[in-house]
Amino acid sequence: NINPVANYSVPLTIDTNAPGKSLSVALKVERPPIAIIQPSRIGHLIYVYGDRAVLSVTVRNQGGGVLKISRVQIDEPKAAAGGRPNAIDVAKGGEITVEVPVDLDKLKAGNYIARGSVIFDNHKPAEYTREFSVQRPARIRIEPAVVSSEIYPIARRDRKELVVQNLGDETLQI
Repeated sequence: NINPVANYSVPLTIDTNAPGKSLSVALKVERPPIAIIQPSRIGHLIYVYGDRAVLSVTVRNQGGGVLKISRVQIDEPKAAAGGRPNAIDVAKGGEITVEVPVDLDKLKAGNYIARGSVIFDNHKPAEYTREFSVQRPARIRIEPAVVSSEIYPIARRDRKELVVQNLGDETLQI
């Protein structure tokens, strides 16, 4: 008849069959940690290819004790599968936001729903979903990044070769 939402602290007496001795100890019963995955505060995320991309997952401990996060991962879409081990403790009533890297290199432009899970040491896994879209606008990359040139007084032309790449999906006009 222990209430799971209350903490108890009572003396516990242990009787043994040893002659004339009993042992009294303090018994403390705490609520177990209860993991709650908070909804995204941002809503629909938009990532632009080439920028840093992370999914934010907020975990709240609504129980007692300490909630121990061991890993946060993205399960779908498989191409974006990222994740990282964590060693994060969330105290009773506490909340923490963990950033999970998203691998945009393997995703085409479009809308996605990320499904993943938070793995705990002392709680069953908790799942989360986040909507996001990937945009691949025209992006230019030129190699070499730095070009230096000198003009010679003897009418010689100074030529340099540049490699121009479009890293996006849209047409790049130069």
